[in-house]
Amino acid sequence: MNKKLNIIGIFPKENASACLLQDGKIIAVGEEERFNRIKTGGGGLPLNSIKYVLEEGNISLDDVDCIAVAWNCKKYPDYMEKYRDEHLTNRSSIDFLIEKGKTATWNPEYIEFKLRTGLQMMGVSGELPEIKYVPHHLCHAASTFYLSKFKEALILTIDGSGEENTTVIWKGVGDKITKVKEINIPNSLGWFYSAITEFLGFRSNSGEGKVMGLAPYGSEIQEMRDKFEKIMKITEDSYEIDTSYIYYDERSYSAKFTDKLVDLLGSPRKKGEEFTLFHKDVAYMAQSFLEEAVTNLVSLGIKETGLNNVCVAGGVGMNCKMNGKILEMDEVNDVFVVPPSSDNGTSIGSALQVYKSMGLNPREQELESVYYGPSFSNEEIKRILDYCKLNYTYHDNIEEVVAEKIYDNKIIGWYQGRMEIGSRALGNRSILANPLNKDMKDIINSNVKHREAFRPFCPSMLKEDAGKYLENIDSAPYMIVAYQAKDGVDKLLPSVVHVDNSVRPQTVTKEQNLRYWNLINEFKKLSGESVILNTSFNIAGEPIVCTPQEAIRCFFGTGIDILTLGNYLIEKS
Repeated sequence: MNKKLNIIGIFPKENASACLLQDGKIIAVGEEERFNRIKTGGGGLPLNSIKYVLEEGNISLDDVDCIAVAWNCKKYPDYMEKYRDEHLTNRSSIDFLIEKGKTATWNPEYIEFKLRTGLQMMGVSGELPEIKYVPHHLCHAASTFYLSKFKEALILTIDGSGEENTTVIWKGVGDKITKVKEINIPNSLGWFYSAITEFLGFRSNSGEGKVMGLAPYGSEIQEMRDKFEKIMKITEDSYEIDTSYIYYDERSYSAKFTDKLVDLLGSPRKKGEEFTLFHKDVAYMAQSFLEEAVTNLVSLGIKETGLNNVCVAGGVGMNCKMNGKILEMDEVNDVFVVPPSSDNGTSIGSALQVYKSMGLNPREQELESVYYGPSFSNEEIKRILDYCKLNYTYHDNIEEVVAEKIYDNKIIGWYQGRMEIGSRALGNRSILANPLNKDMKDIINSNVKHREAFRPFCPSMLKEDAGKYLENIDSAPYMIVAYQAKDGVDKLLPSVVHVDNSVRPQTVTKEQNLRYWNLINEFKKLSGESVILNTSFNIAGEPIVCTPQEAIRCFFGTGIDILTLGNYLIEKS
Protein backbone atom coordinates (compact mmCIF):
# COMPACT_ATOMS: atom_id res chain seq x y z
CA MET A 1 0.00 0.00 0.00
CA ASN A 2 1.47 3.34 -1.06
CA LYS A 3 1.98 5.97 1.61
CA LYS A 4 -0.26 9.00 1.26
CA LEU A 5 1.27 12.44 0.80
CA ASN A 6 0.28 14.53 3.84
CA ILE A 7 0.71 18.28 3.86
CA ILE A 8 -0.48 20.48 6.73
CA GLY A 9 -1.05 24.14 5.92
CA ILE A 10 -1.20 26.68 8.74
CA PHE A 11 -1.78 30.36 9.29
CA PRO A 12 -0.12 31.42 12.56
CA LYS A 13 -1.67 34.75 13.61
CA GLU A 14 -5.19 36.21 13.98
CA ASN A 15 -7.66 33.79 12.36
CA ALA A 16 -5.14 31.00 12.92
CA SER A 17 -6.06 27.71 11.29
CA ALA A 18 -4.68 24.39 10.03
CA CYS A 19 -5.60 22.24 7.05
CA LEU A 20 -4.70 18.62 6.30
CA LEU A 21 -4.27 17.95 2.60
CA GLN A 22 -3.92 14.26 1.78
CA ASP A 23 -2.95 13.36 -1.79
CA GLY A 24 -4.29 16.73 -2.86
CA LYS A 25 -7.66 16.44 -1.12
CA ILE A 26 -8.86 18.34 1.94
CA ILE A 27 -9.40 15.97 4.86
CA ALA A 28 -9.92 18.40 7.72
CA VAL A 29 -9.68 22.11 8.54
CA GLY A 30 -9.44 23.41 12.09
CA GLU A 31 -9.86 27.03 13.17
CA GLU A 32 -8.14 27.89 16.42
CA GLU A 33 -10.99 30.04 17.76
CA ARG A 34 -13.28 27.00 17.70
CA PHE A 35 -11.00 25.21 20.16
CA ASN A 36 -9.64 27.94 22.45
CA ARG A 37 -12.93 29.93 22.34
CA ILE A 38 -11.17 33.25 21.71
CA LYS A 39 -12.71 35.19 18.81
CA THR A 40 -10.31 35.00 15.82
CA GLY A 41 -8.08 32.68 17.86
CA GLY A 42 -6.06 35.17 19.90
CA GLY A 43 -3.16 35.50 17.49
CA GLY A 44 -1.06 32.47 18.37
CA LEU A 45 -0.02 29.33 16.53
CA PRO A 46 -2.89 26.94 15.63
CA LEU A 47 -1.70 24.13 17.89
CA ASN A 48 -5.19 22.85 18.72
CA SER A 49 -6.09 22.94 15.06
CA ILE A 50 -3.00 20.95 14.06
CA LYS A 51 -3.81 18.35 16.69
CA TYR A 52 -7.38 18.13 15.40
CA VAL A 53 -6.47 17.64 11.73
CA LEU A 54 -3.92 14.96 12.69
CA GLU A 55 -6.58 13.11 14.66
CA GLU A 56 -9.15 13.50 11.89
CA GLY A 57 -6.66 12.11 9.38
CA ASN A 58 -5.68 9.31 11.78
CA ILE A 59 -2.00 10.14 11.35
CA SER A 60 0.91 11.25 13.52
CA LEU A 61 3.35 14.07 12.98
CA ASP A 62 5.79 11.51 11.61
CA ASP A 63 3.38 10.88 8.73
CA VAL A 64 3.38 14.55 7.68
CA ASP A 65 5.65 15.35 4.72
CA CYS A 66 5.60 19.13 5.08
CA ILE A 67 4.09 21.99 7.05
CA ALA A 68 3.25 24.98 4.84
CA VAL A 69 3.10 28.39 6.54
CA ALA A 70 0.91 30.97 4.80
CA TRP A 71 3.35 33.85 5.23
CA ASN A 72 6.80 34.52 3.82
CA CYS A 73 8.37 34.95 7.25
CA LYS A 74 11.92 35.13 5.95
CA LYS A 75 11.07 38.32 4.06
CA TYR A 76 9.15 40.03 6.85
CA PRO A 77 11.65 42.43 8.53
CA ASP A 78 13.06 43.64 5.19
CA TYR A 79 9.84 44.97 3.70
CA MET A 80 8.65 46.42 7.03
CA GLU A 81 11.87 48.44 7.24
CA LYS A 82 11.20 49.67 3.68
CA TYR A 83 7.64 50.62 4.64
CA ARG A 84 8.91 52.54 7.69
CA ASP A 85 11.53 54.45 5.76
CA GLU A 86 9.25 55.39 2.86
CA HIS A 87 5.94 56.12 4.56
CA LEU A 88 6.22 56.79 8.28
CA THR A 89 7.31 59.81 10.24
CA ASN A 90 6.36 58.36 13.63
CA ARG A 91 8.41 55.18 13.54
CA SER A 92 8.19 53.88 17.07
CA SER A 93 5.48 51.29 16.44
CA ILE A 94 7.01 49.99 13.24
CA ASP A 95 10.48 49.81 14.83
CA PHE A 96 8.89 47.73 17.56
CA LEU A 97 7.42 45.38 14.97
CA ILE A 98 10.63 45.05 12.97
CA GLU A 99 12.48 44.05 16.11
CA LYS A 100 9.68 41.66 17.02
CA GLY A 101 9.77 40.18 13.53
CA LYS A 102 13.49 39.55 13.84
CA THR A 103 13.29 37.98 17.27
CA ALA A 104 9.84 36.38 17.51
CA THR A 105 6.32 36.07 16.09
CA TRP A 106 7.23 35.85 12.39
CA ASN A 107 10.78 34.63 12.86
CA PRO A 108 11.13 31.14 11.28
CA GLU A 109 13.28 29.82 14.12
CA TYR A 110 10.74 31.06 16.65
CA ILE A 111 7.83 29.49 14.75
CA GLU A 112 9.61 26.14 14.46
CA PHE A 113 10.58 26.17 18.13
CA LYS A 114 7.03 27.03 19.25
CA LEU A 115 5.53 24.39 16.96
CA ARG A 116 7.89 21.71 18.25
CA THR A 117 7.53 22.47 21.93
CA GLY A 118 3.86 23.41 21.78
CA LEU A 119 2.79 20.22 20.05
CA GLN A 120 4.91 18.12 22.40
CA MET A 121 3.20 19.73 25.40
CA MET A 122 -0.17 18.86 23.87
CA GLY A 123 0.83 15.21 23.62
CA VAL A 124 1.34 15.17 19.84
CA SER A 125 4.03 12.62 19.09
CA GLY A 126 6.49 12.63 16.21
CA GLU A 127 9.20 14.83 14.74
CA LEU A 128 8.48 18.17 13.14
CA PRO A 129 8.67 17.80 9.31
CA GLU A 130 10.15 20.25 6.82
CA ILE A 131 8.54 23.70 7.03
CA LYS A 132 8.00 25.85 3.94
CA TYR A 133 6.97 29.49 3.87
CA VAL A 134 4.57 30.59 1.13
CA PRO A 135 3.74 34.21 0.15
CA HIS A 136 0.50 35.20 1.82
CA HIS A 137 -1.44 36.56 -1.15
CA LEU A 138 -0.44 33.58 -3.26
CA CYS A 139 -2.03 31.41 -0.55
CA HIS A 140 -5.22 33.47 -0.81
CA ALA A 141 -5.18 33.08 -4.60
CA ALA A 142 -4.60 29.31 -4.40
CA SER A 143 -7.38 28.87 -1.83
CA THR A 144 -10.00 30.34 -4.14
CA PHE A 145 -8.88 29.46 -7.69
CA TYR A 146 -7.82 25.86 -7.10
CA LEU A 147 -11.12 25.12 -5.33
CA SER A 148 -13.29 26.85 -7.94
CA LYS A 149 -14.98 25.21 -10.91
CA PHE A 150 -13.25 27.62 -13.31
CA LYS A 151 -10.56 26.34 -15.66
CA GLU A 152 -9.51 29.95 -16.20
CA ALA A 153 -10.24 32.98 -14.03
CA LEU A 154 -9.23 36.43 -12.97
CA ILE A 155 -8.23 36.24 -9.30
CA LEU A 156 -8.47 39.17 -6.89
CA THR A 157 -6.92 38.95 -3.41
CA ILE A 158 -7.65 41.85 -1.07
CA ASP A 159 -6.85 42.20 2.62
CA GLY A 160 -5.16 44.48 5.13
CA SER A 161 -1.70 43.32 4.12
CA GLY A 162 0.15 40.14 3.41
CA GLU A 163 3.86 40.80 3.48
CA GLU A 164 4.05 44.04 1.42
CA ASN A 165 0.98 43.29 -0.70
CA THR A 166 -2.48 44.67 0.04
CA THR A 167 -4.26 43.89 -3.23
CA VAL A 168 -3.10 41.59 -6.02
CA ILE A 169 -4.64 40.79 -9.40
CA TRP A 170 -3.75 37.31 -10.66
CA LYS A 171 -4.42 35.22 -13.75
CA GLY A 172 -5.36 31.60 -13.14
CA VAL A 173 -5.13 29.12 -16.00
CA GLY A 174 -5.30 25.37 -15.37
CA ASP A 175 -3.01 24.74 -12.41
CA LYS A 176 -0.94 27.91 -12.87
CA ILE A 177 -1.38 31.22 -11.05
CA THR A 178 0.46 34.27 -12.42
CA LYS A 179 0.66 37.74 -10.87
CA VAL A 180 -0.72 40.52 -13.11
CA LYS A 181 -0.64 43.56 -10.81
CA GLU A 182 0.15 44.25 -7.17
CA ILE A 183 -0.69 47.14 -4.88
CA ASN A 184 1.42 47.48 -1.77
CA ILE A 185 1.30 49.02 1.70
CA PRO A 186 0.22 51.57 2.74
CA ASN A 187 -2.45 51.57 0.00
CA SER A 188 -4.74 49.08 1.68
CA LEU A 189 -8.49 48.74 1.17
CA GLY A 190 -8.57 46.53 4.24
CA TRP A 191 -6.93 49.18 6.40
CA PHE A 192 -9.21 51.86 4.93
CA TYR A 193 -12.37 49.92 5.78
CA SER A 194 -11.07 48.86 9.20
CA ALA A 195 -10.19 52.43 10.16
CA ILE A 196 -13.71 53.57 9.27
CA THR A 197 -14.96 50.61 11.31
CA GLU A 198 -13.15 52.01 14.35
CA PHE A 199 -14.35 55.54 13.55
CA LEU A 200 -17.91 54.23 13.75
CA GLY A 201 -17.31 52.78 17.21
CA PHE A 202 -16.79 49.15 16.25
CA ARG A 203 -13.72 47.00 16.72
CA SER A 204 -11.51 46.66 13.65
CA ASN A 205 -10.77 43.16 12.39
CA SER A 206 -14.18 42.01 13.63
CA GLY A 207 -16.71 44.84 13.19
CA GLU A 208 -16.36 45.37 9.45
CA GLY A 209 -19.50 43.34 8.79
CA LYS A 210 -21.40 45.76 11.00
CA VAL A 211 -20.33 48.66 8.77
CA MET A 212 -21.52 46.71 5.72
CA GLY A 213 -24.87 46.12 7.45
CA LEU A 214 -25.20 49.77 8.51
CA ALA A 215 -24.29 51.21 5.09
CA PRO A 216 -27.69 50.74 3.38
CA TYR A 217 -29.29 52.98 5.99
CA GLY A 218 -27.19 55.90 4.71
CA SER A 219 -27.28 57.71 1.39
CA GLU A 220 -25.14 59.46 -1.20
CA ILE A 221 -24.30 62.95 0.05
CA GLN A 222 -22.05 65.03 -2.22
CA GLU A 223 -20.38 66.78 0.71
CA MET A 224 -19.50 63.42 2.25
CA ARG A 225 -18.23 62.09 -1.09
CA ASP A 226 -15.97 65.12 -1.45
CA LYS A 227 -14.48 64.37 1.96
CA PHE A 228 -13.91 60.69 1.20
CA GLU A 229 -12.16 61.64 -2.03
CA LYS A 230 -9.50 63.24 0.14
CA ILE A 231 -9.01 59.92 1.95
CA MET A 232 -9.02 57.66 -1.12
CA LYS A 233 -8.43 58.52 -4.75
CA ILE A 234 -9.58 55.98 -7.32
CA THR A 235 -7.32 56.26 -10.34
CA GLU A 236 -7.64 54.75 -13.80
CA ASP A 237 -5.70 51.62 -12.88
CA SER A 238 -5.50 51.63 -9.08
CA TYR A 239 -6.38 53.53 -5.91
CA GLU A 240 -4.38 55.58 -3.40
CA ILE A 241 -4.93 55.96 0.35
CA ASP A 242 -3.80 59.16 2.07
CA THR A 243 -1.99 57.89 5.17
CA SER A 244 -2.30 61.26 6.87
CA TYR A 245 -5.90 60.16 7.54
CA ILE A 246 -5.44 56.41 8.04
CA TYR A 247 -2.53 54.29 9.20
CA TYR A 248 -1.82 50.81 10.55
CA ASP A 249 -0.76 50.50 14.16
CA GLU A 250 1.47 47.44 14.40
CA ARG A 251 1.40 47.43 18.19
CA SER A 252 -2.36 46.76 18.24
CA TYR A 253 -2.44 44.95 14.89
CA SER A 254 -5.28 47.18 13.72
CA ALA A 255 -5.98 50.10 11.40
CA LYS A 256 -6.41 53.50 13.03
CA PHE A 257 -7.65 56.94 12.04
CA THR A 258 -5.78 60.16 12.76
CA ASP A 259 -6.83 63.49 14.21
CA LYS A 260 -6.78 64.79 10.64
CA LEU A 261 -9.61 62.41 9.72
CA VAL A 262 -11.59 63.62 12.73
CA ASP A 263 -11.02 67.21 11.53
CA LEU A 264 -12.28 66.15 8.10
CA LEU A 265 -15.33 64.05 9.01
CA GLY A 266 -16.25 65.11 12.53
CA SER A 267 -16.36 63.39 15.90
CA PRO A 268 -16.11 59.59 15.85
CA ARG A 269 -18.93 57.56 17.33
CA LYS A 270 -18.42 56.41 20.90
CA LYS A 271 -19.19 52.82 21.81
CA GLY A 272 -22.83 52.55 22.84
CA GLU A 273 -23.77 55.87 21.26
CA GLU A 274 -26.97 55.93 19.21
CA PHE A 275 -26.50 55.75 15.45
CA THR A 276 -27.20 59.04 13.74
CA LEU A 277 -27.76 59.77 10.07
CA PHE A 278 -24.17 61.02 9.99
CA HIS A 279 -22.86 57.61 11.09
CA LYS A 280 -25.03 55.88 8.50
CA ASP A 281 -23.80 58.19 5.74
CA VAL A 282 -20.17 57.53 6.71
CA ALA A 283 -20.81 53.77 6.50
CA TYR A 284 -22.57 54.21 3.16
CA MET A 285 -19.68 56.14 1.70
CA ALA A 286 -17.02 53.72 2.97
CA GLN A 287 -18.92 50.83 1.36
CA SER A 288 -19.42 52.81 -1.84
CA PHE A 289 -15.72 53.68 -2.19
CA LEU A 290 -14.73 50.09 -1.51
CA GLU A 291 -17.09 48.82 -4.20
CA GLU A 292 -15.94 51.44 -6.71
CA ALA A 293 -12.26 50.68 -6.13
CA VAL A 294 -12.75 46.94 -6.46
CA THR A 295 -15.03 46.96 -9.50
CA ASN A 296 -12.53 49.29 -11.16
CA LEU A 297 -9.77 46.75 -10.53
CA VAL A 298 -11.94 43.92 -11.85
CA SER A 299 -12.53 45.87 -15.07
CA LEU A 300 -8.79 46.47 -15.36
CA GLY A 301 -8.04 42.80 -14.74
CA ILE A 302 -10.54 41.63 -17.35
CA LYS A 303 -9.00 43.97 -19.94
CA GLU A 304 -5.51 42.71 -19.06
CA THR A 305 -6.33 38.99 -19.04
CA GLY A 306 -9.44 38.59 -21.18
CA LEU A 307 -10.92 36.37 -18.47
CA ASN A 308 -14.54 36.91 -17.38
CA ASN A 309 -14.83 34.53 -14.42
CA VAL A 310 -13.65 36.06 -11.16
CA CYS A 311 -12.28 34.40 -8.01
CA VAL A 312 -12.02 36.43 -4.81
CA ALA A 313 -10.18 35.85 -1.52
CA GLY A 314 -8.73 37.86 1.35
CA GLY A 315 -10.38 39.43 4.36
CA VAL A 316 -12.09 42.08 2.21
CA GLY A 317 -13.63 39.20 0.27
CA MET A 318 -15.94 38.66 3.25
CA ASN A 319 -17.80 41.78 2.12
CA CYS A 320 -20.85 40.16 0.52
CA LYS A 321 -22.20 43.42 -0.91
CA MET A 322 -18.92 44.03 -2.72
CA ASN A 323 -18.96 40.50 -4.12
CA GLY A 324 -22.53 41.06 -5.31
CA LYS A 325 -21.43 44.22 -7.14
CA ILE A 326 -18.72 42.24 -8.92
CA LEU A 327 -21.28 39.64 -10.01
CA GLU A 328 -23.57 42.39 -11.34
CA MET A 329 -20.87 43.77 -13.66
CA ASP A 330 -21.77 43.34 -17.34
CA GLU A 331 -18.32 42.03 -18.23
CA VAL A 332 -18.31 39.40 -15.45
CA ASN A 333 -19.62 35.93 -16.24
CA ASP A 334 -19.49 34.32 -12.77
CA VAL A 335 -17.89 34.80 -9.34
CA PHE A 336 -16.46 32.34 -6.83
CA VAL A 337 -15.49 33.47 -3.33
CA VAL A 338 -13.89 30.83 -1.11
CA PRO A 339 -16.01 30.57 2.08
CA PRO A 340 -13.09 31.01 4.53
CA SER A 341 -11.99 34.07 2.58
CA SER A 342 -10.12 35.66 5.50
CA ASP A 343 -6.70 34.52 6.70
CA ASN A 344 -8.24 31.31 8.07
CA GLY A 345 -8.50 30.13 4.46
CA THR A 346 -4.80 30.61 3.72
CA SER A 347 -3.98 27.38 5.55
CA ILE A 348 -5.81 25.62 2.71
CA GLY A 349 -4.07 27.76 0.09
CA SER A 350 -0.59 27.20 1.50
CA ALA A 351 -1.07 23.41 1.47
CA LEU A 352 -2.39 23.48 -2.09
CA GLN A 353 0.48 25.69 -3.25
CA VAL A 354 3.14 23.43 -1.73
CA TYR A 355 1.39 20.45 -3.35
CA LYS A 356 1.67 22.33 -6.67
CA SER A 357 5.37 23.06 -6.05
CA MET A 358 5.95 19.30 -5.84
CA GLY A 359 4.90 19.01 -9.48
CA LEU A 360 1.43 17.68 -8.61
CA ASN A 361 -1.98 18.92 -9.71
CA PRO A 362 -3.57 21.02 -6.92
CA ARG A 363 -6.96 20.82 -8.63
CA GLU A 364 -7.85 17.39 -7.29
CA GLN A 365 -11.19 18.72 -6.03
CA GLU A 366 -13.73 21.43 -6.62
CA LEU A 367 -15.07 22.73 -3.33
CA GLU A 368 -18.42 21.04 -2.82
CA SER A 369 -18.58 21.11 0.95
CA VAL A 370 -17.49 23.27 3.86
CA TYR A 371 -18.02 20.60 6.49
CA TYR A 372 -14.41 19.87 7.47
CA GLY A 373 -14.61 20.56 11.20
CA PRO A 374 -15.21 18.36 14.27
CA SER A 375 -18.30 16.17 14.67
CA PHE A 376 -19.96 14.22 17.51
CA SER A 377 -21.97 11.04 17.14
CA ASN A 378 -25.42 10.46 18.66
CA GLU A 379 -23.76 8.19 21.21
CA GLU A 380 -21.33 10.91 22.29
CA ILE A 381 -24.14 13.46 22.41
CA LYS A 382 -26.29 11.20 24.59
CA ARG A 383 -23.47 10.74 27.10
CA ILE A 384 -23.08 14.51 27.35
CA LEU A 385 -26.84 15.06 27.78
CA ASP A 386 -26.97 12.43 30.51
CA TYR A 387 -23.96 13.94 32.25
CA CYS A 388 -25.68 17.35 32.18
CA LYS A 389 -28.86 15.75 33.63
CA LEU A 390 -31.04 17.15 30.87
CA ASN A 391 -34.45 15.92 29.75
CA TYR A 392 -34.46 15.10 26.06
CA THR A 393 -36.33 13.15 23.40
CA TYR A 394 -34.98 11.15 20.47
CA HIS A 395 -36.49 11.54 16.99
CA ASP A 396 -35.72 9.57 13.85
CA ASN A 397 -37.58 12.27 11.91
CA ILE A 398 -35.87 15.25 13.59
CA GLU A 399 -36.23 17.37 10.43
CA GLU A 400 -40.03 17.01 10.38
CA VAL A 401 -40.33 17.76 14.10
CA VAL A 402 -38.11 20.85 13.91
CA ALA A 403 -39.84 22.19 10.79
CA GLU A 404 -43.12 22.21 12.72
CA LYS A 405 -41.45 24.08 15.58
CA ILE A 406 -40.01 26.70 13.23
CA TYR A 407 -43.41 27.14 11.59
CA ASP A 408 -44.77 27.68 15.10
CA ASN A 409 -42.27 30.56 15.48
CA LYS A 410 -39.89 28.76 17.82
CA ILE A 411 -36.18 29.64 17.67
CA ILE A 412 -34.02 26.58 17.14
CA GLY A 413 -30.41 25.77 17.98
CA TRP A 414 -29.51 23.32 15.18
CA TYR A 415 -26.37 21.24 15.80
CA GLN A 416 -25.56 18.49 13.28
CA GLY A 417 -22.64 16.58 11.76
CA ARG A 418 -19.25 18.08 11.00
CA MET A 419 -18.74 21.74 11.71
CA GLU A 420 -18.52 24.28 8.89
CA ILE A 421 -15.30 26.16 8.14
CA GLY A 422 -15.41 29.93 7.78
CA SER A 423 -17.49 32.51 9.58
CA ARG A 424 -20.87 31.58 8.08
CA ALA A 425 -23.01 28.89 9.66
CA LEU A 426 -24.29 26.74 6.80
CA GLY A 427 -26.74 24.38 8.42
CA ASN A 428 -24.66 22.38 10.89
CA ARG A 429 -24.02 24.95 13.65
CA SER A 430 -26.96 27.28 13.06
CA ILE A 431 -29.73 29.16 14.82
CA LEU A 432 -32.89 28.76 12.74
CA ALA A 433 -36.22 30.60 12.70
CA ASN A 434 -39.28 31.49 10.65
CA PRO A 435 -38.44 34.12 7.98
CA LEU A 436 -42.14 34.85 7.36
CA ASN A 437 -42.44 36.40 10.84
CA LYS A 438 -41.82 40.15 10.48
CA ASP A 439 -40.70 40.43 14.11
CA MET A 440 -38.21 37.54 14.06
CA LYS A 441 -35.20 39.64 13.04
CA ASP A 442 -35.66 41.97 16.02
CA ILE A 443 -36.39 39.10 18.41
CA ILE A 444 -33.20 37.21 17.52
CA ASN A 445 -30.99 40.30 17.45
CA SER A 446 -32.24 41.34 20.89
CA ASN A 447 -32.92 38.09 22.75
CA VAL A 448 -30.48 35.64 21.20
CA LYS A 449 -27.55 37.25 19.40
CA HIS A 450 -27.35 40.33 21.66
CA ARG A 451 -26.29 42.58 18.82
CA GLU A 452 -27.27 45.76 16.97
CA ALA A 453 -30.88 45.95 15.73
CA PHE A 454 -29.86 46.92 12.19
CA ARG A 455 -27.92 43.69 11.59
CA PRO A 456 -29.57 41.55 8.88
CA PHE A 457 -30.06 37.78 8.79
CA CYS A 458 -29.57 35.36 5.95
CA PRO A 459 -31.89 32.84 4.33
CA SER A 460 -31.12 29.21 3.57
CA MET A 461 -33.21 28.06 0.63
CA LEU A 462 -33.56 25.03 -1.60
CA LYS A 463 -31.40 25.61 -4.64
CA GLU A 464 -34.11 24.47 -7.01
CA ASP A 465 -36.45 27.21 -5.72
CA ALA A 466 -33.94 30.07 -5.39
CA GLY A 467 -35.08 31.72 -8.62
CA LYS A 468 -38.51 32.24 -7.08
CA TYR A 469 -37.03 34.66 -4.56
CA LEU A 470 -33.84 36.21 -6.00
CA GLU A 471 -32.75 37.90 -9.20
CA ASN A 472 -30.17 36.25 -11.47
CA ILE A 473 -29.26 33.43 -9.13
CA ASP A 474 -28.04 29.95 -9.96
CA SER A 475 -25.99 28.59 -7.07
CA ALA A 476 -24.91 30.47 -3.93
CA PRO A 477 -24.02 27.81 -1.36
CA TYR A 478 -21.85 29.87 1.01
CA MET A 479 -23.68 33.09 2.05
CA ILE A 480 -20.84 35.19 0.70
CA VAL A 481 -22.39 36.94 -2.32
CA ALA A 482 -25.33 39.35 -2.05
CA TYR A 483 -28.27 39.22 -4.47
CA GLN A 484 -31.33 41.39 -5.02
CA ALA A 485 -34.72 40.06 -3.92
CA LYS A 486 -37.52 39.90 -6.45
CA ASP A 487 -40.53 42.18 -6.14
CA GLY A 488 -42.62 41.39 -3.10
CA VAL A 489 -40.12 39.07 -1.43
CA ASP A 490 -39.36 41.68 1.23
CA LYS A 491 -43.03 41.48 2.29
CA LEU A 492 -43.12 37.68 2.02
CA LEU A 493 -39.84 37.06 3.90
CA PRO A 494 -39.38 40.24 5.96
CA SER A 495 -36.79 38.87 8.38
CA VAL A 496 -34.20 37.88 5.74
CA VAL A 497 -34.36 40.81 3.27
CA HIS A 498 -32.22 43.82 4.17
CA VAL A 499 -33.37 47.43 3.98
CA ASP A 500 -31.78 47.87 0.52
CA ASN A 501 -33.60 44.76 -0.79
CA SER A 502 -30.38 42.71 -0.71
CA VAL A 503 -30.17 39.10 0.41
CA ARG A 504 -27.13 37.02 1.35
CA PRO A 505 -28.38 33.52 0.59
CA GLN A 506 -27.31 29.95 1.06
CA THR A 507 -28.67 27.63 -1.61
CA VAL A 508 -28.91 24.07 -0.30
CA THR A 509 -28.80 20.80 -2.25
CA LYS A 510 -29.30 17.20 -1.17
CA GLU A 511 -25.73 16.44 -2.18
CA GLN A 512 -24.24 19.18 0.02
CA ASN A 513 -26.32 18.65 3.16
CA LEU A 514 -29.16 16.11 2.98
CA ARG A 515 -30.49 16.59 6.52
CA TYR A 516 -30.60 20.38 6.15
CA TRP A 517 -32.27 20.07 2.73
CA ASN A 518 -34.88 17.77 4.27
CA LEU A 519 -35.54 20.27 7.06
CA ILE A 520 -36.14 23.15 4.63
CA ASN A 521 -38.30 20.91 2.46
CA GLU A 522 -40.42 19.94 5.47
CA PHE A 523 -40.87 23.65 6.27
CA LYS A 524 -41.93 24.18 2.65
CA LYS A 525 -44.69 21.58 3.07
CA LEU A 526 -46.06 23.57 5.99
CA SER A 527 -45.55 27.14 4.83
CA GLY A 528 -45.37 26.93 1.06
CA GLU A 529 -41.97 28.64 1.17
CA SER A 530 -38.65 26.78 0.86
CA VAL A 531 -36.70 29.26 2.98
CA ILE A 532 -35.66 29.45 6.64
CA LEU A 533 -33.79 32.13 8.57
CA ASN A 534 -30.27 30.95 9.37
CA THR A 535 -27.66 32.63 11.55
CA SER A 536 -24.54 31.31 13.24
CA PHE A 537 -24.92 29.41 16.50
CA ASN A 538 -23.22 31.90 18.83
CA ILE A 539 -23.76 35.25 20.46
CA ALA A 540 -22.02 38.49 19.55
CA GLY A 541 -18.30 38.43 20.31
CA GLU A 542 -18.00 34.63 20.64
CA PRO A 543 -16.92 31.97 18.14
CA ILE A 544 -19.52 29.62 16.68
CA VAL A 545 -20.18 26.71 19.04
CA CYS A 546 -18.04 23.66 18.34
CA THR A 547 -18.94 21.03 20.96
CA PRO A 548 -22.32 19.89 22.32
CA GLN A 549 -21.41 21.41 25.70
CA GLU A 550 -20.93 24.83 24.08
CA ALA A 551 -24.26 24.48 22.28
CA ILE A 552 -25.95 23.66 25.59
CA ARG A 553 -24.40 26.70 27.31
CA CYS A 554 -25.51 29.00 24.48
CA PHE A 555 -28.99 27.48 24.51
CA PHE A 556 -29.53 28.12 28.22
CA GLY A 557 -27.89 31.56 28.12
CA THR A 558 -30.10 32.97 25.36
CA GLY A 559 -33.68 33.14 24.15
CA ILE A 560 -33.38 30.02 21.99
CA ASP A 561 -36.51 27.89 22.52
CA ILE A 562 -35.35 24.46 21.37
CA LEU A 563 -31.98 22.75 21.00
CA THR A 564 -31.36 19.86 18.64
CA LEU A 565 -28.15 17.85 18.96
CA GLY A 566 -28.03 15.17 16.30
CA ASN A 567 -31.34 13.30 16.68
CA TYR A 568 -31.93 14.59 20.21
CA LEU A 569 -34.25 17.48 21.08
CA ILE A 570 -34.24 19.56 24.27
CA GLU A 571 -37.07 22.01 24.88
CA LYS A 572 -37.27 24.68 27.55
CA SER A 573 -40.25 24.30 29.85
